[in-house]
Parts: sequence; structure tokens; C-alpha cells
Amino acid sequence: MNEAEFLEHYESYKHKIYSYFCYRTNADTLLAEDLTSETFLKALKKRDQFDQTFAFSTWIFTIARNTLYDHFKKKTPETKDLENIEENELGTLNLEPQWIENLDQPLKKSAILAALNTLPELQKDCILMRYLQDKSTEEIAQITNQSNSYVRMSLSRGLKKIRPMLSPLKNIFIFFGL
Repeated sequence: MNEAEFLEHYESYKHKIYSYFCYRTNADTLLAEDLTSETFLKALKKRDQFDQTFAFSTWIFTIARNTLYDHFKKKTPETKDLENIEENELGTLNLEPQWIENLDQPLKKSAILAALNTLPELQKDCILMRYLQDKSTEEIAQITNQSNSYVRMSLSRGLKKIRPMLSPLKNIFIFFGL
């Protein structure tokens, strides 16, 4: 992949990767920016190793996920109490799909973050990639090194677990089609 192609991919995916990190770091926008930069720097250095038979999104999300895990291995993550997250902090999340951007109340965003944070890492990753990044289960399976059926099971179990926590927000699930 040449530099021009890489720049095109960067423009297409920078907000999606940033949004993924925002969710995974409890809306820590500075850390999300750092991890996004680190992800694309790693990808830039290894762009000659990109296998064109796979989707760029699968490759970059694999790098992003590994970058996040590396970060958490190095240091215990600084977590934020969801009750103490400033309303303007939640408002700065640059989330791609319309369902989350159209949430008019920070309380709804807090409820979603709190519910997602109760899930095991893989289930949280699967839900975020599926519904935030609109990845197929096949792409998620490649990114997470799991089978397609395992990803579908993780999605199902994760959604089943968070659905009762978000039952006051039924209109979100109607919009999701869940």
C-alpha cells in the first residue's frame, strides 16, 4: 500500500477508531486521541505488510484492539466514575452511527456506557464493533481471532445481559431492531 492509499484509509477510519477508543476508555478523550495516533503510526510503519486480500477495516481494528490491550497491560487504566463524567465530556464523543449521536440526554449515554462496562472484554468488543462500527460478524471474528459462531454467541449473550439494564431506554432497542 502506498502512502496516498494509506492517507485515504486514514481519513476514512480515524473517527471510527477514535470512537472505539472513547468507548473503551470510558470517554477519556485524551487517551483515545493518543491510542488513535499510536494505532495509525503502527499501521503506517507496517503498511507494506498489509495483505490486500483482507479489508483494511479488519486490519486497522485488529491493530487498534491490540494497541488498547497493550496499553492496559502496561498500566492499570484510570477509570472515571460515570456519575462524575461531565456532560460536555460525553457530548464530545465523536460516535459514527446515528443512534448514539441522536441521543439527546447525557443520561442515556451514561446508561449505555455503564451497561457495556459490566460485560466481559470480548462481549464489549463484539457489541462495540457490531453496533458502533457496523462490522459484520465475520469481520469481528477475524479481528478477535474467534470463530464466527463464537462472535454471534458473544453478541447474543452480551445483548441479553445489557437489555434489562437499558429497559428504560426501550426506544434505543427499537432503533437497533433488537
